[in-house]
Amino acid sequence: MNNIAPIIITGMHRSGTSLLSNILMKQGVFMGSKLDSNNESIFFQRINKWILSCIGSSWDNPQTLKDLDNEDINVIINRLGKALNSRFSKSLFLGKKDLIYNKSLNEIDIVWGWKDPVNTFTLFIWKQIFPNSKIININRHPLDVSTSLINRESNLKSKDKESLFPEFLSSLLPVLSINKGDVLSSFNIKNINDGLKLYKKYFDEIESNKNLYDVLDIKYEYLIMDSNKVLNEIFDYLDMNISDDEYQDIERILDKSRVYAFKNNKLDFDDKLLELIDY
Repeated sequence: MNNIAPIIITGMHRSGTSLLSNILMKQGVFMGSKLDSNNESIFFQRINKWILSCIGSSWDNPQTLKDLDNEDINVIINRLGKALNSRFSKSLFLGKKDLIYNKSLNEIDIVWGWKDPVNTFTLFIWKQIFPNSKIININRHPLDVSTSLINRESNLKSKDKESLFPEFLSSLLPVLSINKGDVLSSFNIKNINDGLKLYKKYFDEIESNKNLYDVLDIKYEYLIMDSNKVLNEIFDYLDMNISDDEYQDIERILDKSRVYAFKNNKLDFDDKLLELIDY
């Protein structure tokens, strides 16, 4: 089998990237040995955080990397090259498979990829490392995204009231070089308008990516409501075959009640912010 370039999933947080990752995993796509609760590869999640930190950025205050000069880009790419080719580092992604595929990530011959909304901004770097990678971007209505984001932040703020670490270690976190330590919630997202502002940043970067790369761009609502058509588009793009039984298996995890769920609630938001997003 030839070397296989990765599948990279992009999209704003709460847009359906976890669902898309779940669908691919059901078809045998390897998305990492250690995933968080949102199906994100912890290995690539940490690398993406590091990439954004190089420009003083974060998932909730992102900046484009496309404005960096070549010298700065090369510094990032050289560091990543060493990490991706390190036996220890890549074992964090491959897990037990590293014992079988004793190769760099550029050389493995399994269908693989990873999901992280931050890929939206780091894609500029990843495409230079994996030029043949296949990109799937998923979009969802801005109000559904913002509402879901606020609900998640509310849950995380509740957890932040109790430290995840023992009291002694927790007291040291502010003076250690640890990104936010055990603080899980975002201080930048307080209401739906904050969610819409963040959505607009991701939306603009997605549009920029679509102008640069061959991106399969899908909508969450169409994936749910017209699943056969969109699933065909996805697997045709990936050159993968899928049986009727596999289609039915995927359809069982599609929740139609989440499509345009914002219509069931009276929301307080700035109409002008929503108008800036051409969804």
